[in-house]
This record gives sequence, C-alpha cells and structure tokens, in this order.
Amino acid sequence: MYCSQCGYQIDPQSKFCAQCGSKLAQLPEESQRSNQRAPVPELKTAEQPILAPVSMQESVIWVFSVQHKLSLLKIIPCNIVFMQDKAIVAHLTPELQKAESAKLSQDIKSNGIGFFKGSAAMMQYWANYYKKYYTMTANEILSEDRSNVALQYQNIQKVLFQCESTSIDSDGVTYGTQGKLQFDLFGGQTVKFTHSQWNDKSIREMLIRLFGEKLKYKK
Repeated sequence: MYCSQCGYQIDPQSKFCAQCGSKLAQLPEESQRSNQRAPVPELKTAEQPILAPVSMQESVIWVFSVQHKLSLLKIIPCNIVFMQDKAIVAHLTPELQKAESAKLSQDIKSNGIGFFKGSAAMMQYWANYYKKYYTMTANEILSEDRSNVALQYQNIQKVLFQCESTSIDSDGVTYGTQGKLQFDLFGGQTVKFTHSQWNDKSIREMLIRLFGEKLKYKK
C-alpha cells in the first residue's frame, strides 16, 4: 500500500504514513490486496484545489528560473521547483507560452485595455509567472506540461551550482561567466541548466540544507 500524499510504501494496517505523517484511510481487506498488486504511482493526477493543505514533502522551498540545456542548439526556459524531497522541472514550452499568452490577451481585450497598458500587463505576467508554483502541489505542476519531470533527491549523486560572474581584463574588456546548475544522477545521466544568479549566501545555505555533501558550490 502506498501513501496518497507522498507515495511512500506503508503497512496496509497503518493509520498514519511513517514518511509524511498523513492520516490514512482504512481500506477493506480486498481493497488492500488489490492495492498491493497494483501500486499507485508516486506522482498521480491531483484532484485537490491549489490552496489545499499539503504534506511537508509538498512544501515549496524555492522556485528558480533557469534555461534547460537539452542539446547544443536546443534550450528551453523553465522553473525548478525545489521541495523537501524532490526538484520539479517545469518547462515553459512554446506551446504552453502560446496558450498562456492567448488567454491573457483575451482577458486584456475583454477588459478594454489599450495596447501599451496591455503590453505592460503581458510583460508583468511573465515576469511573475514563477510565483504561481509556490501554491501548487507536485502533481499539479507535473500535469501542467507532459515534459515536466521530478528529480528525487535520493536519485541525485552530485549537484554543481556555479554562480554567474563577470571580470575585467587589463584592457578594460568585461568578460562574463554564465551560471550553471547540474544534477548528476545515479546511473550516469546528467541534467544541465544555465542561469543568471550571482553569489548569494542564503541560496548557498539553502542548497547545502537540501543536498549536503552532494553539493559543489562555486562563486
């Protein structure tokens, strides 16, 4: 039997999840046997409202805007939603951006907002888009786009966080180093991102708390 909140495998007779503490509904004996034969996937479609109470594993710690480097020529903007036990990569695919922009454009038109104010509203909407993830569950984020994926911390071997930085040479020419975020997974897979975050003590401490000795932080 698996917990409906965090996916942790539990004893069918337990009243509370040993992983997240959620109260468990007691199933009839036949249902318990059925549940054991066909375990519920850890990340299934959520039917609860956005503001519903969530477990500690679902608490969003930080939303970080990055670029997902899929290949040398293919880079997709996305947000990494860091939770207690996993990081969810939420892609801003062209299809998603087009659909969201179309809905906002319709709202702007319906409210009779002019071109310049409408353009400003569109820019502000996308600038603050990442904030919505702070009130969403893992299932809701994953169901937003089929390309979204969850990286369980227990499957991560190493984490590299390199801050963006600039330097000036003797001729006065400014050079920049793009920030990098890299997850090395057990099994040999590497997931790479680029970002524009400068050195920040609070971010460093947060990453250390999440990944401990797995983290390599470069200023």
